Amino acid sequence: MLWFLFWFFFFLILTVIFGLKTMGRKDASTSRTPVDQYRKQIGKQDYKKTRPMLRATRLKAEAKKTALGVKEVALVLAAILVFLLAFYAFFYLNVSNEVDLDLDPDEN
Repeated sequence: MLWFLFWFFFFLILTVIFGLKTMGRKDASTSRTPVDQYRKQIGKQDYKKTRPMLRATRLKAEAKKTALGVKEVALVLAAILVFLLAFYAFFYLNVSNEVDLDLDPDEN
């Protein structure tokens, strides 16, 4: 049971850190939706902006895309806490069930 929990949280952490949760969400269709056409039309109007403004906008969008959300951070911290508690429980149970070999059976 503990190994199952260990592997479950290990893969959960990997999916959160490396972003594997978006693997199946690739755009499979090549047709353009009206929203995409609208965005392209707006993008063509960017030529009016200066190069530093475009660069700042692009950097801001990339920073927003790569930033970790509160939900992901809380999930990783919860997974680490559960892993540490399982680790502690495993060793607590092993130490508490230890038999004291120094006592003779006749001393009781």
